[in-house]
Amino acid sequence: MVLLLSSCQKQQIEVEHFAVSKKNLPSTFTLSPDPQQEEGYFGEIFLIHYTLTDEQLGSKTPVIAQFLLEDLQEFQTEFIPTQKRGFERLEWINESFQKHGAVIGYQVCYQDFCLKSPLFRKMIEVDHKRLAKEKNGK
Repeated sequence: MVLLLSSCQKQQIEVEHFAVSKKNLPSTFTLSPDPQQEEGYFGEIFLIHYTLTDEQLGSKTPVIAQFLLEDLQEFQTEFIPTQKRGFERLEWINESFQKHGAVIGYQVCYQDFCLKSPLFRKMIEVDHKRLAKEKNGK
């Protein structure tokens, strides 16, 4: 006899990550004029998908997303879901991507559930100074 246990409850948070550049623009495929084709269009987009129960939706608890950027800066944002199923879009495009670099790790938490990428770590501070690489290569 084989007993299979499964759950109808889906993970409540999922994260999709996309690198974007000019080749991802619709105008690249349609050969139509597009001002973004003239600029240096590149960066990253994150889609945070959520599925909540009625009770969770009523609690008005925020989803907290933390990101560790290539220059070792941390970025945190939060949002309160307004429907049972949905997504939040976060993007680092052009100037913000050039200034801070790529996202090297993320953690998204809702109540007691956290989804963390393998490279996400909290930054260490020694004597109230953040350990970060220098831009000039020293």
